[in-house]
Amino acid sequence: MAPQSRSFHEAYNCDIEYAIICDIMFVFDTNVLVAAFRSKQGASYTILSGIVEGTIPAMASVALLLEYEDVLSRDEQLQHFWQSADEIEKVMNLLAMRL
Repeated sequence: MAPQSRSFHEAYNCDIEYAIICDIMFVFDTNVLVAAFRSKQGASYTILSGIVEGTIPAMASVALLLEYEDVLSRDEQLQHFWQSADEIEKVMNLLAMRL
């Protein structure tokens, strides 16, 4: 049986006493997303899944989102990804809404 997914706040036992610590937002470098789209086996895919599901609090500037889009849409990258360009675009749109 697969382990149950927990929210960031549940995983780190956040409550009122730790409100400042629990308001942490993460920024991920482009290479994390590249690795996530190259393999479903590693930590990068787990991070991407958590961002998409809303269990990992993340943020990105418009410039960083544009960098994600630029790098992930390159032909030399796309040939190594497990997702199609259309599916990657859908994920990027979802990330833009979440971040």
